Amino acid sequence: MSNQTGKYFYAGLAVTSLLAVLAGCTNSETTSTNTTAPGGGSAKPGRPLAGSASAVKGPCGDERDTLIQAYKQISLTLNCNDFTRVRHTQYFSFSQLADKGGYQWALLRDPLLISKDKGYGLDLIRDNYAADRQIASAYRDPVHNKAVGGAPRSRHLFGDAADIRNVTRSREEWDRMWTAAQKAEADYIEPLNGPCQLNCLHADWRNHEGDYNP
Repeated sequence: MSNQTGKYFYAGLAVTSLLAVLAGCTNSETTSTNTTAPGGGSAKPGRPLAGSASAVKGPCGDERDTLIQAYKQISLTLNCNDFTRVRHTQYFSFSQLADKGGYQWALLRDPLLISKDKGYGLDLIRDNYAADRQIASAYRDPVHNKAVGGAPRSRHLFGDAADIRNVTRSREEWDRMWTAAQKAEADYIEPLNGPCQLNCLHADWRNHEGDYNP
């Protein structure tokens, strides 16, 4: 092969390789998953978009059907009227208690929301502490709970738990909240070496009777 012929031969190989690379990039883009939410922005990973083919269709006719299906994975059977978009307490609004994961609906059990004059519940912690309290986390949907590393059957999933923020991150404030939760008859109060540590205090009313309501 002459030097001139060799130059043309290797130039042809280079062009062929470049075309193959470009073709591969094009195929990769056209077959990639679209994560753009309706109206722009990115869709949350693992969360079916409303109205998309991946969203679960059922009797509720909205995202509650997707939530009901997700709860079946932890052996909890729910119906449409178990979810709420409005429930709250005297001191804490729905937006403070509801999931930060993106769903409009939440599960909130009666023992968490019960009136403080019943002798237990979240509002009584606030009264016992004798000052405003901030909620770090209350209800979580299954997708959000998994994303933040929550226990597979965390009481946050069941809507009867709250993590109350330790604003000063001091042991003194944590101890005061622990005492307030004990007086509010919390069934479980997370110890200091739990996931919250000094950032918050977890309290729940898992053993108290109560229902879900819309």
